Amino acid sequence: MLKTIWNKLGSLTLSFWILISAAVLFIIGAILTEVNAEVFKAINQVRIQDWMMDNLAGNWRAAWWLPLIILVLFLLGVNTAICTINRIIELSRKRNPSSYRYTVTLLPSVIHLLFLVVLSGHVITITTGVWKRIPIEQNAVIRIDQTAPALTVKDVQNELYPDATLMAGRIRQTTVTLQENNGAPFSMKYLDSVGYHGYTLHLDMFKERKNMMEELKQNKTVIPESARTCYKSDLFNTKNKPAEKQKKLYLLAISDPGLPVILTAFTLILVIMSWYFIEVLRKRDKA
Repeated sequence: MLKTIWNKLGSLTLSFWILISAAVLFIIGAILTEVNAEVFKAINQVRIQDWMMDNLAGNWRAAWWLPLIILVLFLLGVNTAICTINRIIELSRKRNPSSYRYTVTLLPSVIHLLFLVVLSGHVITITTGVWKRIPIEQNAVIRIDQTAPALTVKDVQNELYPDATLMAGRIRQTTVTLQENNGAPFSMKYLDSVGYHGYTLHLDMFKERKNMMEELKQNKTVIPESARTCYKSDLFNTKNKPAEKQKKLYLLAISDPGLPVILTAFTLILVIMSWYFIEVLRKRDKA
């Protein structure tokens, strides 16, 4: 009985249907997340279990696919593990485990095991990761958590595009100088990252957007009928366009314990795949 269940869970037929199911659910999820963008806005900045506890019951029609894709990916991991174990056992029976040819033949199975490690790294990230967005203001004191020393914002400098360019007056780069208590100051810029007591720090610009119609009404703008059905109407080429609100500067602190696992396993996959295909080409040349 157990052997029958084991073989069915490790069958290639099940692998095929799991991959088909995953592809369909991912397509459905991509469409629903686009249609219900407000519901999924914070899903990449909180742990998956926290997001599901807060949002899944109240937005079931938009998020029903999420627990299903988690289940399907779990089954994919189980299926891959059983397939790999069965293949290793079969190879061990047919070949000498101490031979180099056996080692080369085993490499695809090692890649499958490393794929499971990559999946595990993603699980670690979405279940234990930390994402914190903290406002940055001149002379403000920032504390990420109780274990990390506080940081003082010493300076904020905005570099603008030259007046002769089409981007004149817009921010080209922002430099923020932070200092730990009794420590040396350090600077941060957009697209740069700084490691700090287990966190990776980034600069982030964030703006809360209101519904377009509500924003127009709040600014007492006359809304033509064309604007009610088309957001690209001629309304937004007139002087009645409301002024854009000032975007706020934030410090984005990320703790991602799964990232080293993912990068290490993925690097090993590339190395082992290169080794395997080199050996396949050598064998073909000899033949």
